[in-house]
Amino acid sequence: MRVGAAQIDITPDREVMLAGSFEIRKTAKVLSPLYAGAVAIDDGMSQLVFVSLDLMFLSDSIMAELRKGIAQAADILPEQVIISCTHTHNAQGLFECLPPLPVDEELATWTKAQIVLAARQALENR
Repeated sequence: MRVGAAQIDITPDREVMLAGSFEIRKTAKVLSPLYAGAVAIDDGMSQLVFVSLDLMFLSDSIMAELRKGIAQAADILPEQVIISCTHTHNAQGLFECLPPLPVDEELATWTKAQIVLAARQALENR
């Protein structure tokens, strides 16, 4: 059995709106970094990639997009990718939720790329 792990910082490098409140909240300073962590497991017959994100939650469409991107990087099926979120209310949103504000698309694109990179690094570390 081969196992690899990786962790990548997904903390925004600028002030952002925080997801998950009825009121508008912006970052003032970073107290704790946000991470995308991944573990890749290969038993010689099948592979799984587990990803944990310091985000509030993901929409179904973003979950599918990430699973597809990670699966392509790992040459596995999207069903072999499991993603969870820590449900922090102190992170950026990747889609419109609460409060109903426009998404910072540049930040969302960067965050999603970092998530796939964490999974790719976990695969390489096996």
